Amino acid sequence: MIHNPKTIEINSRTFSIQHMQFNNGLFFSIWEGSEQKIGGLSLAVKVMEQVTSSTILPVKYGETFGLMLAETVASASDGISLISLFVSSELDNFIFQRIQKELFDIIP
Repeated sequence: MIHNPKTIEINSRTFSIQHMQFNNGLFFSIWEGSEQKIGGLSLAVKVMEQVTSSTILPVKYGETFGLMLAETVASASDGISLISLFVSSELDNFIFQRIQKELFDIIP
């Protein structure tokens, strides 16, 4: 099931988060700005107690953040996590933490 996007304002930047929930994982699309865009893709899978991650499609900004978000979601949801992250400039730790908190609020 695809859920409506949630929009958040962080440091005068607007981010939207939309997700699809599956029995064995989650897909999150996160984009900056008013137009929905596909960004870099990061994949993480939790098997037993270990999380393995990979970059499928690199991004100009935030590759490390995309991987960290995918790993966090996979770990918390005990499944597969696919994250699409599109940002127009570098992210700082505060923005990353706010986005991560929003994802935690969504994870069942």
